[in-house]
Amino acid sequence: MSIETTSAVPSGPQGAAVSIEVDATSPAMSEQNQRQWEATYTSETGAHKNQYPTELVIGYVMRTWRQPTTPEGGRLSCVDLGCGWGNNLRFLKDRGFDAWGVDFSQTAVDHIKETITPQAVCADFKALPFEDERFDFAIDKSAIQNNTYDDIAATLREVHRILKPGGGFFSMIIKEGDSGFYTTYLTEDQIRALFAPFSSVMIDVQTLTRGGGAVRSAQYIVQAVK
Repeated sequence: MSIETTSAVPSGPQGAAVSIEVDATSPAMSEQNQRQWEATYTSETGAHKNQYPTELVIGYVMRTWRQPTTPEGGRLSCVDLGCGWGNNLRFLKDRGFDAWGVDFSQTAVDHIKETITPQAVCADFKALPFEDERFDFAIDKSAIQNNTYDDIAATLREVHRILKPGGGFFSMIIKEGDSGFYTTYLTEDQIRALFAPFSSVMIDVQTLTRGGGAVRSAQYIVQAVK
């Protein structure tokens, strides 16, 4: 199986990611990945400190989970993997969902607890600190892609575990372009294999250009049901 990755993080002017080399062959890959994100969120740049929710996340939530309450009057629960600075988590909370956030960066989690909600934890995606069948749906806005193939597989097993039967998972995964972090580039066949435990998987592709077509990027939009 051929797996394409990038491992260098570009450095640059205000707003650019912080440069740290990541050795994906090291058994301490997770620790290196965590340091990389921590360096980003502790820097004085605005990189990844997003303020507004992602349009595609809004669309998925409004189409699939229109109301934040159950017929019995309880609240639907959800988790934002790689919640970062909390832009999508704030949207979920404001909509009335019982929303939790998980991130690799303690700085990002502390920011969320101070400004949005206490329901945020610093944790490894491969060992999510939640009980089985805890959530109605989960969101991944381009976070799990910044891991090795094996770690992505382990993460998806964890996502499947914490979702209720019939629960949904929305994931944005890079197809073309530069994320600015260590990234595993997956083919559609690889994505389908990774999502095999789910009962249904729908994959779309969104392509964007900038600068009159000079810069091109594309991402998979994955919607899965347990």
